[in-house]
Amino acid sequence: MARIGRSVMVMVLLSSASGCPHAGDDGAADDGSDSGSSGGSATSQGTSATTASSTTASSTTASSTTASSTSASSTDASTTATTASDDSSGGDTGPPQVSAGCGLPASPGAVERMIDVAGVTRTFTLAIPDPYDPELPHPVAFGFHGLGGTGSGYYIPGGLDPAPIVIGPNAEPAGGAWNTQGDLEFVDAILDTVSAELCLDLSRVFASGYSNGGFMADAVACQRADVFRGVSVMEGGSAGGFGCGQTAMWIMHNQDDMTVPLSYGTTLRDQWLAANGCGQTTQPIAPDPCVVYDGCSAGNPVVWCSPATGGHNPNYDAAVAVPAWWNTL
Repeated sequence: MARIGRSVMVMVLLSSASGCPHAGDDGAADDGSDSGSSGGSATSQGTSATTASSTTASSTTASSTTASSTSASSTDASTTATTASDDSSGGDTGPPQVSAGCGLPASPGAVERMIDVAGVTRTFTLAIPDPYDPELPHPVAFGFHGLGGTGSGYYIPGGLDPAPIVIGPNAEPAGGAWNTQGDLEFVDAILDTVSAELCLDLSRVFASGYSNGGFMADAVACQRADVFRGVSVMEGGSAGGFGCGQTAMWIMHNQDDMTVPLSYGTTLRDQWLAANGCGQTTQPIAPDPCVVYDGCSAGNPVVWCSPATGGHNPNYDAAVAVPAWWNTL
């Protein structure tokens, strides 16, 4: 389907890990032992959401939340995330694509949900921002955890407007690797379910993935490019890269990452330069040393950030700059 509207990205800040990446026969990208819980509770736009102790398949009522302010460093990065003034840095802004759940009541907070996918019970964390307006279409942000992590352990920098509905899927088995082909049906089912319950702007659906979750984020970018308006991959790699659609991409990969080596990041970058029809010249974009490529198809820029150091840890400055940049699309 055609995509319209603006874009913004959820960022996942997780801990370092050890191991060596590979892609299994079932499409699961395995990069060792990634911790997905050190980033804290799922948060959105300065709201801290705690996971409910009980799990239900139908409830959208969340547990209590505690409000917190967006950090100054997040604000500073957001204000400096300006794009180069060429046609690769922006697209047309259109009206929201409103979901069926608009107008239905829902309580702010986070809850663990269950859903049946082809006879298998799968789980995900659903975080509703506070305040939540059921008449206002909200962007949606998926966060794909690293190996050994959970969907609830995500830090979401401020800057999205309005605050997003945050979805943290869990791999199966718990703490395992993502199946970058089979889990696409899981993602589809989550979005169908949440669309019927909450007020979403379906033209502003985004995903972020760290390490093993970065391979899954690339899978949805490639195979669901008509659904996901923008995707961020941190210290991850390509899920295959064949027959990809076009979408906005922000790729971060430290040069000294020994868990998922830099070659995985450069392969992913080149995949998206080809998919989005980009040239080889670049313009600087904050924060340093990030660059945006020239000549990409309208509304589908590719940003590449590759600091010299940082190991298998996401670059904080680059991560918090992404939401403001996606808002310009």
